[in-house]
Amino acid sequence: MNMEGINNTSVVDNTDSFYNVAKKTSASQGKKLLEKTEGQEYNCEKDKYLLYCRDLKLAERRTCMREYTQNQISADDLRNCFKDAIDTAYDELSQSCYLKEGDQIPFLNKLFVEMKIEINQITEGANLVEGWNMAKSNGISESNCIYYNADYYYSYEEMCEMLRDCFDEFAEEKGIGDLKNEVFFARVLPPNSGFNNAWNCRYKNLKMINTEADPPRNFVFFYGANMETSEEILYVNGEGISSGQGQTLDLTAGKEEQKQYLTFLDFAKSRYQAQEELWERLHFLKNFRIYSLKRLLLNY
Repeated sequence: MNMEGINNTSVVDNTDSFYNVAKKTSASQGKKLLEKTEGQEYNCEKDKYLLYCRDLKLAERRTCMREYTQNQISADDLRNCFKDAIDTAYDELSQSCYLKEGDQIPFLNKLFVEMKIEINQITEGANLVEGWNMAKSNGISESNCIYYNADYYYSYEEMCEMLRDCFDEFAEEKGIGDLKNEVFFARVLPPNSGFNNAWNCRYKNLKMINTEADPPRNFVFFYGANMETSEEILYVNGEGISSGQGQTLDLTAGKEEQKQYLTFLDFAKSRYQAQEELWERLHFLKNFRIYSLKRLLLNY
């Protein structure tokens, strides 16, 4: 299988475009939810100024998140970027007439939520574009592929943990108190937030059974279907396989042979169950219910 589709530079560039599109939808929706927090009313000018303060370092922090996802900067670099974004936003607000007693925690919690949304969009976008690149290199349409790279899951988790720590440290330094930012996050955003949940909503022809499960480190899978040649490909690079030793499984078969299987994964297992070592490498795929794109189309 052609792996030339994975190119960090193209993923970085294309993810920025994906992020800009996503930001107009999910981020704007998130901000609308944030501005409707119970028991709080903002006049128009104050509302605009608070948003201005929270977005002061938007471009810089997005760049840092993207570079961390691509292993171009260190964790310390990212933490410093987060701290600078928090300091800049809070300092700007402190110099205005809008910072009243009791405003500190709501302001910081909203900034926390917006930055966590950005982390989700950056990592999900990088995963999506990388899958598209792999599909393109194998002559498969972007709409006929599924891709999951655990590196982006762990990048998301690591960045969120660093973000929480930075906000907690800032609040402690300023004597603000417990932000309870994760409680606020859970209250204002829908339950499909987080890398795995967002990924699970991306594709209609599969389901991640347990979105709370941690994938094995370095776990990668790609499934694509070429509708012109009727070829289906499953690529797995999981536990026990180095980054340069991915398995390419050509699962091409006649329609009659496929009809007896409920899912594409069942079909793959039936073809390779005799190869115990290979199936051990596929074991995390048990957490996914993947329907064959060919069968899905045939069933319509």
